[in-house]
Amino acid sequence: MKKIFFSVLIPVYNVENYLEKCVESVLCQTFQDFEIILVDDGSTDDSGKICDSLEERAVGIRVLHKNNEGLMMARRAGIELAQGEYLVFLDSDDSWVNNALQIIFDNYNKYQCDLLIYNYTREETNSCVKNPAAFTSETIFKEDNRKDFLLCALGRDKVNSMWIKAVKCSLMQKDKTNYIKYAGLIYNSGEDIFQSISLYFLAEKIVYIDEALVHYNVSVPTSITASFNIKKFESLEVIYYKKLEYLQNYGYFDADIVELISMTTLNKVIHLLLTNLNNCKINKSDKIEFINDIRSRKWIENLLVKVKYKKLYRRNRIIALLLVYKKYELVYIYMKLVKRS
Repeated sequence: MKKIFFSVLIPVYNVENYLEKCVESVLCQTFQDFEIILVDDGSTDDSGKICDSLEERAVGIRVLHKNNEGLMMARRAGIELAQGEYLVFLDSDDSWVNNALQIIFDNYNKYQCDLLIYNYTREETNSCVKNPAAFTSETIFKEDNRKDFLLCALGRDKVNSMWIKAVKCSLMQKDKTNYIKYAGLIYNSGEDIFQSISLYFLAEKIVYIDEALVHYNVSVPTSITASFNIKKFESLEVIYYKKLEYLQNYGYFDADIVELISMTTLNKVIHLLLTNLNNCKINKSDKIEFINDIRSRKWIENLLVKVKYKKLYRRNRIIALLLVYKKYELVYIYMKLVKRS
C-alpha cells in the first residue's frame, strides 16, 4: 500500500468562525496526496461539531477529540496519529494558497531536505502584506553554515512558527523531548519555538524558500489577559535554557549567539512586564514585589549580565538598567508612563 505523502496537522480550539475556511484551503490543493488530522483540544464552542461534520463530508480527514492541554500537546497528539512521510502544520484560523502543497512537494524533491521553511502573508480585514524574507530564497543550511541559521532562528526568534514548516516524519521521530513534562508550562508563541529547537539541530539539511504559502489571519480577535500569570515568565526561562543546552550539546555555544539569545529573551521578559504585568488588575505593591521577585531569579541575573544594553530597544534599555540597579518602584512608574503614551 502506497504511503500518504503529507499529513496536514491542524490543532483546533474555539475557532468555529474560521475552521471551515481553513480546511477548505487544504481540500482544494492542486496536490492531493495528503491526509488531514484535526485535533479538537477541548473546544467549548461548536468547533468540535464542525470537525465531525468535515470528517463525514470529506475522505481523508481524521478527527481526534481530547481534553484541553494547550496548542503544543494538541500538535503532539496529531504527530502521534500522522501516517504521512512529511508533516505539515497549519493553524485553524489560517489558510493556504491553493498550490502550497505542490510547492512544498517540488522543493522536497529538489533538495531532499529534512526541514523546509517557507514564508507567509499577514492578512487583515483590508490588507494583505507579505512577511519580510528571513533569508535569500532557496537558502540551504547544513553543518558548514548552520550557525547562520541558528543566529536568525534562535537568536532573533525568526522562522520559529510551526505553521511555516514542513518536516520529514523520520526527523520528527528523532526528537526525544518529553513534551508531557512541559504541558501547561510553555505558553503562547513559545510553543512553536520549543518544538522547533531540536529540529534545527537534528536536521541534516534545512531549506528556506521565500514563498508566501500561508495566509496568516491577524484579524482574529485576541486580548491581553487582565489576570497575571507567572508561568508566562517561567515559559521564557525554560525556552532560554533549552536553547543554551542544545547549543552546548551540538558545539555551537559561542559568545555571539549566546549574547543574541540573551538580548532577545530579555526583550521578551520586558515585553511581558509591559503587557501581562502592567495590564493585570493587582495593586501597586504586589506589582513592585513581583518585579523584585523576577529580578532576583538567577536566569534574569544571567540575562542582565550578558546583554549589551546599547543593543536593546530604547524603552527596554531603560527598564533593563533600572532592573540592574534594583530600582523596582522606578520600573513600576516607568511602565505606567509607557502604558499611557
